[in-house]
Amino acid sequence: MASAADTWIVSSSAYRSVATWLLQAAIAGLLGGCGAAVSVAGVTPSTTGPMTKAQAQAYAHAVNLQPADMPGFTSIGNETEAPAPGRYGLEYTRCRGGVNPARRSASISSAEFSTGPAFYTEVMRSTVEVWPTPALVAFNSTTAHSSRGRACLVRYLQAAHAQINRARKGRMQIGPFTISIVPNPLPGVSHSFLTAINETRLLRSGAVRAHIYRDMFGFISGAAEVALEAVGFGHPVPTPTEEKALLLLLDRARANAIH
Repeated sequence: MASAADTWIVSSSAYRSVATWLLQAAIAGLLGGCGAAVSVAGVTPSTTGPMTKAQAQAYAHAVNLQPADMPGFTSIGNETEAPAPGRYGLEYTRCRGGVNPARRSASISSAEFSTGPAFYTEVMRSTVEVWPTPALVAFNSTTAHSSRGRACLVRYLQAAHAQINRARKGRMQIGPFTISIVPNPLPGVSHSFLTAINETRLLRSGAVRAHIYRDMFGFISGAAEVALEAVGFGHPVPTPTEEKALLLLLDRARANAIH
């Protein structure tokens, strides 16, 4: 469980504005379930079996953020296969009772997109995970967002931060953090979530040097989970910027639905 320094906040008022614009978008008819399945970039959606790895990769490319989607941002790197979870990531999956990540058909991350000066940078990235069946991805998502899964996330972050701090001995340390949850921020969209983490960086004296605001959005579309990570150094990434990117991902996931 979280220590006194690591606070778990449910539906924090600091993130209520994010939930509000999502709800307004849903009422306006911008959001919903999966659209009609179509073939895109070599992807032939199938209802009779899992996609091949090549099809899963093509689907992820069709959905992920691209440089043209992020005006004003600099593209860093390329779209690539997401790295396999490390020790603490695997321990987190086991802790919550999730599905072994090795069972994924593909996990593809977009390039990173950054803007702003040093210490006030905004960074965004999307990731598309494709699983063999919709039932498998739904089960995995359910374990992640259960009360047990959330407690495991806190322990995972504590362990990962401690490892980083040991490696950075004598330099700026990761300090206390808070986690805020907005459940079901996309009404009518399967397994939608928003996890917001406010991290701190500490000087040698222990004083807070900086805040890092990490918003992690996600939802399920058929056999895929689509995620958006927005990180703001010194300030949160503006809500309209997050909104535009998330709705774009949702539109693409609906248009290229896989089952």
